[in-house]
Formats: sequence, C-alpha cells, structure tokens
Amino acid sequence: MKKLFRFSKIFFLFLLSSAACFALHQIDFINPVMASSVIGLIGFSIAEKGRVKDLDLIFYCGSFAGMSSAVYFSLWWKFVISALLGALLLITLEKKFVGWGGKLGAIAFLSLVIFNL
Repeated sequence: MKKLFRFSKIFFLFLLSSAACFALHQIDFINPVMASSVIGLIGFSIAEKGRVKDLDLIFYCGSFAGMSSAVYFSLWWKFVISALLGALLLITLEKKFVGWGGKLGAIAFLSLVIFNL
C-alpha cells in the first residue's frame, strides 16, 4: 500500500508539473527553459516549506517532459501516459543512477521516447 501511495504521488506531481510547464511555454513570451525554471522553483519552494522528500526533483523531472513541442502533447491523455511512464521510470531507476545529475532529464526524455515509439 505504501508503494502504491508513493507511485500515485509521483505520478500526480509529474503530471501536474509537465502540464503546467507545457501551458506556461505555450504563452508566446515564455520559452520552454524559463517555464521549466519557474515550475522547478515552485516545486522547490513547496518542498522547503512542507519538508516533502524529493518533491522538487519530481517537479523538475516533470517540467523537463513539459518542455516538449505541442506536436507531442496535442491531446490531454498524452500527458497522462507520459506521466505514467515518467513515474515508473523514476521509481525503477532510482537505485540505478547515483545522485540526480542528468537522471531527471534522461527520465523525462525516455518517458517521451517510449511513448512516441
């Protein structure tokens, strides 16, 4: 039950952050990198106040996926599938990579590549 709750939390946060980043960079005056930075800072602020473990990392990973083009995220269910894959990869690869450097971007990239194959 604890693993299911953890997966659900990661899935929801990944979905929220990727959709928020995507929505932000669809506004013409905000580019995808700035949108990802804003989402990451929001995640960091929430994590610091609430002392939630890895919340900021999940937000950053989801925002990396949300930097994608509108070609890939033309329908809402594509966000859900990419978040599902992202959450599975985050949990699966958590012990495989040491540290977080490069891991979040690689997981976001893999979730989109697997989905688009």
